[in-house]
Amino acid sequence: MRIAIVTRAAGPSVPRGTTAHLPPNRRTLASTLLAMAVMLAGCSDNPIELVKPETAGDSAAAVGGTLLAVSQTEDIVDNFVPRLDLAIKVVGPLVPHSPVVLQLEATATEAISSGSVQLVLPTMAGMAYVGPDKHPRFPPSSKMPTIGSWTLSGIAKGETWKRSVALRLPEKGYYHVAVDIRTTGPDPSGRGPYLLDDTYEQAWMYVVEAGGVLTREFVASLFPDRILPQPGPFRARHGGRTKARAAARAAASPASSTWLEVVYYDDGRYLPAVGADVDARLYGQSDTSRTTVWRRVPRNGIVQYPCAGSFEYWQGNGSVPGTTNARGKPFFYGWSVGEHQCGDTIQFVVPKSIYVTWSYLNEVIPPIRRHFGYSRSPVRWRVNSTAKGAYFSPSNDEIVLGKLYKDRWVVAHEYAHALHHASLGGLWRASNCSPHYFDIASSYTCALQEGLANYAASIVAPDRTRGGNYENFRPSGRSRSRPAAVEGSVAALFRDLIDATNETGDRTTYPSTYVIEVFKTCRVRHWVSRTRSYVWRAREDVTDFIWCLENRVNSTVHRANFSGPHPRGVSEGAREPSDWNSDHIRSTWIKNVGR
Repeated sequence: MRIAIVTRAAGPSVPRGTTAHLPPNRRTLASTLLAMAVMLAGCSDNPIELVKPETAGDSAAAVGGTLLAVSQTEDIVDNFVPRLDLAIKVVGPLVPHSPVVLQLEATATEAISSGSVQLVLPTMAGMAYVGPDKHPRFPPSSKMPTIGSWTLSGIAKGETWKRSVALRLPEKGYYHVAVDIRTTGPDPSGRGPYLLDDTYEQAWMYVVEAGGVLTREFVASLFPDRILPQPGPFRARHGGRTKARAAARAAASPASSTWLEVVYYDDGRYLPAVGADVDARLYGQSDTSRTTVWRRVPRNGIVQYPCAGSFEYWQGNGSVPGTTNARGKPFFYGWSVGEHQCGDTIQFVVPKSIYVTWSYLNEVIPPIRRHFGYSRSPVRWRVNSTAKGAYFSPSNDEIVLGKLYKDRWVVAHEYAHALHHASLGGLWRASNCSPHYFDIASSYTCALQEGLANYAASIVAPDRTRGGNYENFRPSGRSRSRPAAVEGSVAALFRDLIDATNETGDRTTYPSTYVIEVFKTCRVRHWVSRTRSYVWRAREDVTDFIWCLENRVNSTVHRANFSGPHPRGVSEGAREPSDWNSDHIRSTWIKNVGR
């Protein structure tokens, strides 16, 4: 995602009819937000770059180094691409109560037949919902009002789509901008599952008197020490100020608890962050606390803490816990409640990038592990908002997810690489694999590695891929003469070896654990002309795998279906099922990867 903040004159257009699709009880809130929209009254002379500040002063955001691009030196790089590649810009200074224009500019990476774009300001919607001087809160699972909603149709590849919305900024604070995109269209490039129809973009507006910044992610280092780093209006930390308050409370409350509602933003709604952890410490007049109280977020998203007493306050953070599937991660926001929040429900919004990635990993990993019959240590992962797509880093044994992290297929595909690396014999350097495409030939080494990952993703997200579950997959155009170099064909081979749907040519229904065991333990013997000797090595391309499946090598059949030398011997350590038949296996692989 490209985000920039520029200061130049613009002619914004406020979208028409943006509240028409809302139910009556939501139109008032939507109208309140739209009433904030104004035309740009002026502009500043100095542009403010998109930055990731290292430090921040009390009254203005500091300008630090630029965001670093993700390294592309790893062996495995999967270039996931959104059909509509969106950039978010702001025209006008980010100062309190000033007019600005939000600009959306997007380029179609492939033709778009139809679709929609919705612009939401979650934090500002929450402010409008609860009223001034309140913690931003919006009812979970209720659809937020959009301040911009557009229908897409007939956008050609390479064509630019632009829209603008004018609004007046609220008080000082850090405000979320969210854009949900849905598109459909053809796929002449053959990217298949790597071309994402549905994507999500975001930005954060840091608003201060001296002029703020626009950032890709929530950057806690922007905040002065005395301000709590959280979305929405700035709020002072409770620490210290309790000492100077009068001993008597402003108003006694019969309530005995403060409620924390832990949510994340997704598709125009706040949803409960089930399974996340919230930690808290109760501080007194000395601003010291030795006890941390943990709460696991239940299905309703609400955790409870006893009310803070006079001169006391709760302060804490959140995290997603480590599991047997995925490593845990801290959140980036904090929260704090004092005695005057007794009886209140405070909404604590956690970063979508952290929560959704973690929840998807914990969702997709168990069925893949069961299907493959192998597990690994909890996978390391991180989100890099500057990354173009997603990839697995073998050197760090870590999944890196970029701005397209919300897709289950993406998460499952990358986990399959991580499982392959740690538990299925290790990855190899694949040729002609960056970039690689769903139904276009790459190489035998790339097709086997990526085909396995595609098959794993289809187990948990079959509706996300162009090939669905790969039952009726066919390569594109001239690639049909080289199916063994097409990753979709290899994914289809895995499916036909295992599934019970035996169409013409598919004569196998073997346990998935048997097929994966062959893949893991397959070794081949090749003649090395440089040393003039035979060498055994682990399989690394499609032809190695099919001959290990057959437990034999036929040079005539090899030359008829593949280019390159054939193995001089094969071995594998799997135990064949009772209905194992080499001729049936040959029929199935010829159907999928034979010429």
